[in-house]
Parts: sequence; C-alpha cells; structure tokens
Amino acid sequence: MLHAMKDKMEICGACGTVAPPGKYQCAQCHTPFEFNRIVALPPADELVYARVCGSFKCRICGCDVALSYFNLEGFQCPGCNSVERFDWTLWEDIVKHAHNVADVCGFDQPDAADHAFWQVFRDLESDELTRRFRAIGRNTESLVLTNSNPHLAQYNMEISPGRPVCTPCKLPLNIEVVDGVLVTTCMQCGVIRRYDLISGVREYQFLFACVGQWHRAEIPDEDSRPTLPYPEDTPTPWWMIFQGISPLRQRIEHQLRRRNEETLRTRQKLEQRHNRALARHRRLKAKAKRRAFAILLAIGISTVVVTGVVLHYF
Repeated sequence: MLHAMKDKMEICGACGTVAPPGKYQCAQCHTPFEFNRIVALPPADELVYARVCGSFKCRICGCDVALSYFNLEGFQCPGCNSVERFDWTLWEDIVKHAHNVADVCGFDQPDAADHAFWQVFRDLESDELTRRFRAIGRNTESLVLTNSNPHLAQYNMEISPGRPVCTPCKLPLNIEVVDGVLVTTCMQCGVIRRYDLISGVREYQFLFACVGQWHRAEIPDEDSRPTLPYPEDTPTPWWMIFQGISPLRQRIEHQLRRRNEETLRTRQKLEQRHNRALARHRRLKAKAKRRAFAILLAIGISTVVVTGVVLHYF
C-alpha cells in the first residue's frame, strides 16, 4: 500500500483540527495558533481520524437537527418533535467523504518515495471535488459537504482531518483497542475514556469507531444514552475513526496501477521492437559477412587460376 502521509501533521491543540501552514487562527474553534499549534505523528495502527460537525433540516418545520453522533435509527426534531429518518442512505456519502479527508488530506506532500502517488492526485484536479480535497490541510481546514437532493434530508456537514486531543493538556490522545472497545488515553493527565466499536465495519465502509460524548461505552446512566430523541440543540463536534484505505486512495492507486501497467506495456513494446531491430541487424550483418567471404573466396580462386595460367605459358 502506498503511504500518503509523511512524518507528521500540525493540528490545533484545542480541538485537534489540522492547522494549515500560514494560518494564524483555527477556523473551527477560533483559537490562535501562536502557542496552540502542536505536532501529531501518524498513527502506527493504520487508524485515521476525521472531525465532523453538522446538522440537517427537519422536512416538516425546517428546524435544524444536530448530527452529533452516528445513529441509523433517526432523530427527533427539537422544533416539532417529529421523528426524522436519517439512515445509511444519507450517512453513506458523509462517511465516504470523511474517510477520504481523514486518509489522504492534511499531511505534507511526501518526498520522492510517494512522488508517483501525488502526481496522479494532481492529475485528477480536473475533478472539482479533488481540487477541494487537495486544499485541505494546505490552504483550508475542512470540507463542507451538503446534500441538495430534494427527496432526502438536507444536511450540512463540516469534515476536517486531524487527531483527537486532550483539551486541558493540549496533547494528542493515545488511541488503541483493548478488550473490544476503543480506549483513548492522555499520557499527561492520565484520563481514560472508552468508546464502542462500530459493528459491521465493512458494511459501513471501514468506519471503525466514533469518539464523542454519546458514543462512550462507560456512560454511567443508561437512560441518558440517546435513542431517537436528540439530547442537544446545537451540533457538537465528534470524530469518525476509520481503518483501511479510503475510496479516494483506492481511486488514485487504481489510476497509478493503470499508469504503471501502460508504462510497462509501452516499455515492453519498445523492447520487443528494439529486439526485432537488433535481430534484423544481426541477420543483415551475418549475411553481409557471408557475402564478403564469398566475394573474397571468388577473388582468391580467380587469382590462383590466373596465376596458374600465366605461369603455364611463361
């Protein structure tokens, strides 16, 4: 697998969102970067993280319904109390783009080791969405994703690459899977939190777990867990965690494989043409040698005959 990530990524210490070079303030939490820009190393376990925050409009009253956790059952509108469907049909596009953002965006362009990968990425800039992806982590902090299909819920999501952080300590959290749950640990203050894993990872496009208040496995009061009613009036940022390569990376690697195969086929054709030309050259050279030998032999025989005749008469 190609690695699109380099050695590190600079993030906001207050919220964990990627901190593009040249920016002086986090666009998500508005915290100045002067003493708040920290370095997060790429995870060793191939997990990637996307910070998401958004809402969708109730199709009855038009009220904004916050999307602060992953739920396939639907939500209850705080305005009219109607149950609003938000199933996998709507989540699929959000999850796919969140995975793309987390897997490919936000890191510095690598050196020669991954030059071919990024060359293909640049070649795909004819696609407007790809141009927006390439800007994330370099010029912008997030991808704003909206749904304009009139037959589905109208949502607005903001997706950013980054790394979950301990807000008081302003340090990236250590994230690992222990006994079937995802565990986040701050190495400075020692705060440990556990989150449920998402079942059916392949069904949900490599969505591995979610890190947020309403995904915690140790919520003491089971009655406080959200079901259909949504517990908040405003959207709260949370994290989607993925394991595996994203659709965008698959597309780039597919293009790269095709390009390499075409290059290999072209090289093989040139080698075959060169080998045929070399074989033809060798045949012509051998033929020329045989002809030269025959001519020299004929000249030698003629010389011997003429010399014999001359000596015979004189």
